[in-house]
Amino acid sequence: MNNNYNIVITETPSGYYNFILKDNRSSLLFSENYTSRSGCNNGAESLKVNAKKISNYVSLKSLSKYFFIVKAANGQILAQSKKYDSESKLRDEIEKIILIFEDNIPIINE
Repeated sequence: MNNNYNIVITETPSGYYNFILKDNRSSLLFSENYTSRSGCNNGAESLKVNAKKISNYVSLKSLSKYFFIVKAANGQILAQSKKYDSESKLRDEIEKIILIFEDNIPIINE
């Protein structure tokens, strides 16, 4: 898989931290807010491990859009996808993300 992907950690204006899996064109996964940069970094590291396993993905539907979450082994939600118009597109994106995480994705602190 192309290694143009990064996990980018940023601080929000309100002082929280979150991470985004992105490439040069789009953002693919979004974390919830963390109260510390180290906690956010730990969440990003956990995503790198847990996003490789299909069993850690949960597909969901909200109104007419599909999305998924990635969970850690302990059940904690690590990240959520963007919304998709079809269930087939959602499945394709899950497969793509599993392949992305076969590579060592760098974590970048901004």
